[in-house]
Amino acid sequence: YILAATIATMVLCGWTLGFIESICVAILIGISADFVTHLSVAYTADEGNLDREKRTEGALVDMGPSILAAAFTTVVSSVVMIFTEIVFFGRFAYVMLFTITHSTLGAFIMFCTLTNCAGPSNPGTFLRSVKGAMKHVWQRAKEHC
Repeated sequence: YILAATIATMVLCGWTLGFIESICVAILIGISADFVTHLSVAYTADEGNLDREKRTEGALVDMGPSILAAAFTTVVSSVVMIFTEIVFFGRFAYVMLFTITHSTLGAFIMFCTLTNCAGPSNPGTFLRSVKGAMKHVWQRAKEHC
């Protein structure tokens, strides 16, 4: 969503995908997933079987202020960079501004809505069972060697 919305915003501004814009988008792929990643780690932080609403609320309380602070400082730095005379930095500033705006909206509105409606109530159960099975297989293999 975030990359598609950022590229759509660039198209709405009348930009074509040139060399500078391609570099900007390639750099910002990692930034676009940052906020959602932080919220998802906070969502899965509590052990046990909690309902989705409690997990989503906990993720928002734990990571929300930090994410908003990061978004604010990035927006401020982007606004400062917009006024540079070097074309690359100006375009990069706009692309970063678009990306942070869509990342913030995507993380707080889309991702939290999805976790609240359909998120797992006990995340990591499958991976913990796979880890336990692999540990058992490893112990058996060590016994036979």
